Amino acid sequence: MCFGAIPWSGIRRLVCGAREEDARAIGFDEGQKCPTG
Repeated sequence: MCFGAIPWSGIRRLVCGAREEDARAIGFDEGQKCPTG
């Protein structure tokens, strides 16, 4: 319900984030990533 209210709330941008291990734990897999540094 909260996510559905975003278009009417006036919010211009929403940023969401999660740790890689949390995303993998629920089945999300981006595949191989480039090394950072």
